[in-house]
Amino acid sequence: MSAGSSSWLPRRRASGRKALLATLMLLAAVASAFPLVWMVLSSLKTPAESMQVPPVWIPHTPSLEAYEKFRVSSMSAARCGTPL
Repeated sequence: MSAGSSSWLPRRRASGRKALLATLMLLAAVASAFPLVWMVLSSLKTPAESMQVPPVWIPHTPSLEAYEKFRVSSMSAARCGTPL
C-alpha cells in the first residue's frame, strides 16, 4: 500500500464512528419519546380501545372525552374551593 492510499482510512473510521453515534442518539431519542407519544395517543382512545389486547396503537375514533371530563371536574373543584 502506498502512503497516499492509507490516508483515507482514519477519515473513514471517524465518519463510521459519527454514523454509529448518530444512530445511537436517534435510538435514544425514539426510546425517550415513546412514553410521551404513547400517553398522548392513549388519552385519545376510547376506554374500550385502551383496554384492548393486543393494544391499539392509533385510535380508530379519536376522542377528547378524557380532557372534557378533566376540565369539568377541575372547574367544579375550583368552584367548591377543594384541591384536586
